[in-house]
Amino acid sequence: MARICDLTEEERPREKLLTQGPEQLTEVELLALILKSGIPGQSVIELARAVEDQWIGGDPSRYGSLHWRDLLTVKGIGVSKAATLCAAIELGKRLAQRKPQTRSDFSDPEAVARYFLPQLRDLPQEVFYCCYLNTKNGLLAAIEQSRGSLDQSVADVRLAMKDAIRWNAAAMILVHNHPSGDPKPSGADITLTERFNAAGEVLNIPVLDHVIIGAGTFVSLRREHLFRPSV
Repeated sequence: MARICDLTEEERPREKLLTQGPEQLTEVELLALILKSGIPGQSVIELARAVEDQWIGGDPSRYGSLHWRDLLTVKGIGVSKAATLCAAIELGKRLAQRKPQTRSDFSDPEAVARYFLPQLRDLPQEVFYCCYLNTKNGLLAAIEQSRGSLDQSVADVRLAMKDAIRWNAAAMILVHNHPSGDPKPSGADITLTERFNAAGEVLNIPVLDHVIIGAGTFVSLRREHLFRPSV
């Protein structure tokens, strides 16, 4: 196993990043920079490789579902290193999700899926969002309404509609994930959509769609004709 002191200066992760750019680093080298240091008898490169071998297995998407407690099972990873790595992963998710200085256009379900896939596809439990839109289907806010179990979350329609009024929303879109990876809507998904749709009709804040996120794919209930929007 390579140790930092065995590498030439230009091969060391930090120096390599500074001279060649971050895109030239391997995942192990990037991880080593985040972890900062190894432990007695194990270099930071070896420690980073241990994390990769135990939890990632060559599939970078697995970083998205890592919990800090998972990392504690790797010899040499304590609470501080685990928290630092999880913070870096979360920052990456948020950067992938957002476009700076632009208001996301949610005019079609593909746009909604692009926005939410990085955030939701790897989660181990269902999370339900309400997206509040302006008159041009621009995103005003995406607010998490509930976080549930492996196969369900329970959103409070009344509280969600209060948020819609607070944001002066012209319309809304519902979004949640299926941790199983299969975005096929359940009966409960359809029933909940109908409840939101009915409440939206009363308040003149229509529900335009309900998008379910799976493992790299999605389903639009509107496109599948599984509910009738009021507009």
